[in-house]
Amino acid sequence: MVGGVVLHPGVYRDAASLVFNFVAANAIILSNKQVFVGAQFKFPGTLTLIHYVFTWACGLGLLKANVFTPKKVDTSSKKALWFLIVVWSLANVVSNSSLEKNSIGFYQMMKILVTPLVVVIEWVMYGKTISWQRSSALLVTSAGVALATVSDIRFNWSGACTSLLAIILGALHKVMTSHVQQNWGFSSLQLMHYGLPRMIAILAVTLPFFDPPGMSEYTWSGYRLAAVLGSGMVGFLINYSMTLALGRTSALTIVLLGQFKTVSVLLFGALLFDGTPSARSVVGATIAVAAITTYTLLNLRERQMAKRLAKKSEGDLVSAKC
Repeated sequence: MVGGVVLHPGVYRDAASLVFNFVAANAIILSNKQVFVGAQFKFPGTLTLIHYVFTWACGLGLLKANVFTPKKVDTSSKKALWFLIVVWSLANVVSNSSLEKNSIGFYQMMKILVTPLVVVIEWVMYGKTISWQRSSALLVTSAGVALATVSDIRFNWSGACTSLLAIILGALHKVMTSHVQQNWGFSSLQLMHYGLPRMIAILAVTLPFFDPPGMSEYTWSGYRLAAVLGSGMVGFLINYSMTLALGRTSALTIVLLGQFKTVSVLLFGALLFDGTPSARSVVGATIAVAAITTYTLLNLRERQMAKRLAKKSEGDLVSAKC
């Protein structure tokens, strides 16, 4: 029991998928830092393509091992799936491009806007709404993250437009990936198996728009090759964990997990590397963590109430038939 809510086994599996994604998300930050800084590999689009290729190859290995079976796609679902695939294939590389073109402060501020954007997209596309209590918790969370992380805001039109496109693609990807798995019967591995070959083709065609020239002149070494290949393996983990967690939880839950990751990296990074976080950062992080905890408890309570009402309705229906 947590906060007066009795937890069922499915909640623990949901929590495990979130922990998996949290660990993988931090691992990809560290591995990509080695690639971009240590190996001086300045081609984010190509690195994203390598991540997709590794993810597809690992998926094929799991398919050969009979871990999952491919899912047949109905003709009526193909257009929506193609839209998701285009969004998914571009979301990561546009996000990397946004980080390159903007100051860290502006990038973080725009990422905070993903939270209300997810709420709007879920309402427009699928008619989903959330209670005012959870809406309040989301608002306080965003304010806390902004207080903890946003500084040095420098504006430029190119960076702002790229950042706006990045948050729209990111929000659409999260909302649609969660919906497709929960309502169309796809598992995370089935969805990746269907989408990745098409995503690889789309990204390969659009690569010149995202990477600077000079890839053919890049000088490889043993360390540089190991850094890129290691990032590729971690890329499989982040893609799989993200898709798995979106299927088991929701787009909003994943967004909140990302915000928790942001403030935790800020605070623990300062502590581990002998830095001193500012009082503003500590206050903001504390507010954000408290609001995320409140949102989680409210979400669990509302889900349990919905299940009780559903069971009661089924019982009343059976009684009426008798």
